[in-house]
Amino acid sequence: MTNYAVDISLVFDQLPPSSIIDWLSDSLYRWRGVAIWPETEATVHKCDFSADFEMPRYGNYHVSFSYRAGEEVIAKTIGFAGIENAPPYSVGDIFLLKYSPKRPSRYYCATHRSRAEGVALILFFVAVGIIGALLAIAFDPDSTH
Repeated sequence: MTNYAVDISLVFDQLPPSSIIDWLSDSLYRWRGVAIWPETEATVHKCDFSADFEMPRYGNYHVSFSYRAGEEVIAKTIGFAGIENAPPYSVGDIFLLKYSPKRPSRYYCATHRSRAEGVALILFFVAVGIIGALLAIAFDPDSTH
């Protein structure tokens, strides 16, 4: 069985962000220039499950795949949180991704947030929290300055 992912450019170019996280993710996507990266098909070669120590039915799937970037074939592994016996992909499945023309080993997959996006999201919410706390302190009528 072969699964084809949704065209990544359609997801980001036509749908407006519905939340602050979507907005930030969309901004990172455009800032990194992913919209103009070449698109290719990735083929899944392996999908292994590793159970969580405390909750054995839950864990992570490690999906090994490869894609062609020009003349080069690149093999990668991506992780997905999931439930045992419910893998995100099966061996032989195909999904779409975009890769950096300058460094083909860098890729963007719409179904998975990159580490950069995860770090940016965390930093964004920490910054919002700090600004909120500073504003609360600055405008607190009971505080003595």
